[in-house]
Amino acid sequence: MVVSSLDQLGRYKALSKNFADAIAWIEAGSWRSLGDGRHDVGGAAFFAQLMRFETKPLAGCDYETHQRYADIQILVEGEEYVMVRPVAGMDVKTPYEADRDIQFFEGGKSAPEHRVALEPGVAAFFFPEDAHKPCVARSAPVKVRKLVVKVLVS
Repeated sequence: MVVSSLDQLGRYKALSKNFADAIAWIEAGSWRSLGDGRHDVGGAAFFAQLMRFETKPLAGCDYETHQRYADIQILVEGEEYVMVRPVAGMDVKTPYEADRDIQFFEGGKSAPEHRVALEPGVAAFFFPEDAHKPCVARSAPVKVRKLVVKVLVS
């Protein structure tokens, strides 16, 4: 997991060519004119999803992981918490779905969880080893618009 301000994203281009290309695309800002939904903007290296949702109480959210893609999550509007913990030792709630590159988890004997506060101007990177529980309300449910850039890591 990495948490960064948007103005410091460039330092993470060194992670891989796919990250470099995805971050350059984010920095260029063309995503700001896109509508909600999936956008295949980076060839095989990355794609973007713009979404709107309302945050929920912690109990209404699930941990998820992805095996082929890392997430770069950026709030455009609103605020949310994302809970994060290592996936090792967690209990599978829903088996891995390869076509969606997602698996859901609950509880288990994983290390303590971390709470990441997302708001406009902050980016969080979640890698395959990072179980993350997005959409958590910080105080009361609020409407959110979020950019998630899925970067191919395997």
